[in-house]
Amino acid sequence: MTPRPFGVYVHFPYCAHRCPYCDFAVTTAPVPAGGRYVRAVLAELGLRAAGFDGLELVSVYLGGGTPSRWAVEEVAGVLAAIRGRFGAAALREVTIEANPESCDRARLAAWRDAGVNRVSIGVQSFDPGV
Repeated sequence: MTPRPFGVYVHFPYCAHRCPYCDFAVTTAPVPAGGRYVRAVLAELGLRAAGFDGLELVSVYLGGGTPSRWAVEEVAGVLAAIRGRFGAAALREVTIEANPESCDRARLAAWRDAGVNRVSIGVQSFDPGV
């Protein structure tokens, strides 16, 4: 019997500023230093992972907030932990949400090296005055 597919969503609740239309759980507090948020995400993964035994990981989505503000080595560490726990044989899509100002060449290359194969660009307005 073929395992049922599933995806992992990792919420990164930190933003540079709060948009007036946003209804998501986000904060404008500084991103915790020293890997504190990574440790929290990995602890949560450890607590919930057994509930997904026997399923096949097909997608990972890093959303938020603004996960493109996350340190690239921490993104890589979280993705490596997810692949290590669930395997990556069927993993087809790894997405990170990003704002244009946090998408420089070095960051894009580091995400690619970490396994990200899709970037979802957020645009709040096409009006420069807004």
